[in-house]
Parts: sequence; C-alpha cells; structure tokens
Amino acid sequence: MDEGAGRSVELTIPCASCGSIELLAHTMMCASCVKERIVLARVPDTMQYMQCRGCSHIETPRQGWQVMEEEALWSHLIETHLELDADVTNPVIGWKVTPLDNRNHRIDITISAHFGPFALETDVRTLARSSMGSCEACSRKSGNYFEATVQIRSTGRELEVEEIDDMMVHLREMVLKKDRDPMWFITKEGEVKGGYDIVVGSKTLARQYVMKLIAEYGGTSRESHTIVGRREGEDVTRATIVYRHPGMSAGDVLEDGNQRLWRINRMTQKGAEMLAVDRHQRRGMVWNELERLVVVAQQRTIKRVDVLRRDEGAIDFLDPHRWEVVTIAKPWDDDGGENVAVVLIDVEWVALPEVNVHADLR
Repeated sequence: MDEGAGRSVELTIPCASCGSIELLAHTMMCASCVKERIVLARVPDTMQYMQCRGCSHIETPRQGWQVMEEEALWSHLIETHLELDADVTNPVIGWKVTPLDNRNHRIDITISAHFGPFALETDVRTLARSSMGSCEACSRKSGNYFEATVQIRSTGRELEVEEIDDMMVHLREMVLKKDRDPMWFITKEGEVKGGYDIVVGSKTLARQYVMKLIAEYGGTSRESHTIVGRREGEDVTRATIVYRHPGMSAGDVLEDGNQRLWRINRMTQKGAEMLAVDRHQRRGMVWNELERLVVVAQQRTIKRVDVLRRDEGAIDFLDPHRWEVVTIAKPWDDDGGENVAVVLIDVEWVALPEVNVHADLR
C-alpha cells in the first residue's frame, strides 16, 4: 500500500472493472471506472416547501415555520435533499437559481469532491416548488384566537385619542419585529366604556407590552386568569391585564373628595409628590390615593400671566380670554416675580404654586 496515496492500492493490482494497471481507489477501480460507475450525488426532481399566504413564513423539512431569506431557503433545501455518496470527502457545493414562475425555481447544483485519490465533479438539476398554506399563527389569528386581553384604563380622567395612539405605537412596533414570536399578533382592539381594550395572541406579548407602558408612562397593572379548558392534563388559561395609566403628569391640577386642589410637583415610582394649591403643604400620594382624585386641569392648559399689581394677599392680571383685569389670591409661594402660573377652573381663575420641573407653559 502506498501511504502517500490515501485510500488507494499499489499499481501491481489491476482495476477490478477494466483490468488496467494504474492508481486505484479503495473500491479497486481506476479513475476512469470511478467516474463512469460512481454516482457522486443524487437529488429528487422536485424539492417541495410550504409558504404561508398570510405572513409569508416558510415551512421546510425539519425546521417548521419560520422567516427565511431566499438564499437561506435554497441552502436548506439542498442540504436536506442532496445525497452524496458515502465515500466522498471534501465536498464543495455551489448552485445557480433560475426563477420560472411564482411557485417554481430551477436550481442547477455543481458538486466537487474527492473519491479516494481522485477529484470528481458533477452537475445535477432540481426544481424548488412552493405550495400555499397557512401557518399555525395565521390559522389561529383568522380564527380570532387569543390568550390575553390588555385593558387600558386611566386614573383621574379619560384618556385622549392621541394618548391611546401613542401607547399603541409601542405594541405595533413589538408585533412587527422580525425576530418576534409568531403568536405575537393583535386579534382585536377598540374603545370601550372607560378606556381601550386590546386582545392579543400571546400572554408574553401582553405582559411585555404592559411592562413597557409602565416604564414609559408610569402607572400600575393587575393580572387575572380564567380557565377556558384543559390540554394534555393541564389547565388552559386566558389572562386579563388591567393597565391603569396615571392620566396625569407633573404640573396637572387635581381635586380631592373634599374639593381641595392639589398640583403635581413631580411624578415618582410609587405615585406623585403633591403641592396644596391653597396653602403651604407638600406631601406624597401613592397610586391608590391618586386614583380617587380627579384631574381638573392639565399642564398644557396652564397660563403664565404678567402681574399688573400686587398687595399682601392678591394680584391683578389681564384675563387672556376676555381682556379684563382680574383680581385673585396670590399663590402661597409668591416670590414677587413679574409673572405667575394661573389656570381657569370652571369659571374662576386660580393662582398656582410653582413646580420643580417648571411645567408651566410660557
């Protein structure tokens, strides 16, 4: 045996097929007979795969439904269906794809490899054909499947359409991510009495969405579950997550059950730091307390007016709506500046204490 020739035999042994005396492979055949008799690669005439008509996800053998670029799809189909001779080594595979129509692509495959000491090359042709179907997620979506309901509610006031739209932007970004779970979809959404309801296909999506809302806007959440059946011996449940939006921000004016006015100095993780409007008082309120207050003026409705006259207990300013001079009690933190923050509540103007974040409009 010649050690430098790899899997070959000495030249004194004739080829088992043609009898010639030359370098042989381990099958006792010469190069010509190997090329004539050995089938380097086999591939079926057609390689079938399924494409979802709803989301364009691809179902391929052994990998199930997933998002695949075309090159990755062809590579996976060839890797799955191409059969090489068990004795070849160092295979190098290349291919060229020619679209025939929407469903069919012709693939010409070139394979180079070694069979014993001999370098071989062959070409094979196959057809990649798609069939339209529906993945599990799209089937469930079309059947109005859902696992969770997110109920958006507000503390202190009704949410405005723009605020709902802003919150929905976060959810739509989550369901459009390429690497998302296929069950991350919105089944139904719409206004309801007291807020906005969103029905989604995944509990995980609902939880992560509410966590994002709390991180962005503050507020609280509460989750409950309902058993809707059993599967493989385990309860199947649906979740309802109530997200309570603060409905308020720094600078807003709120009224408590005793008709006292408070202004939000700043929002905190547990609630808000409040300033009494009628006297020098600062205190913290947690979310449970804030839920019992009503927002009577938002920060964007607050005006800054120039002081025309000031005495010990009152200030004069020009009503920006009626262009009349109005006299009101000055704020308890009045520092003698040129202007003050005022807000119209019902039909009366009220002077407000300043807030740390300078939320007053200018």
